Amino acid sequence: MEKLPAAGVAAIMGKARLLGLVVDKTEVATVIRKPARSPTTDTRMSLEEWQAKFAPKRVDPGSN
Repeated sequence: MEKLPAAGVAAIMGKARLLGLVVDKTEVATVIRKPARSPTTDTRMSLEEWQAKFAPKRVDPGSN
């Protein structure tokens, strides 16, 4: 029998991934700051304010 080291390494790495010892992707905790849609000095808003400003609005099809 031929020795196949690559197959052995792949098998061991597969077992390690299944057991959670190896992670395929790293999680990046980066916050990307984007400018606000409208100029504002308020840095925080309540849930109700956010919903009033950004929630989808119902459109009446007969109003065109």
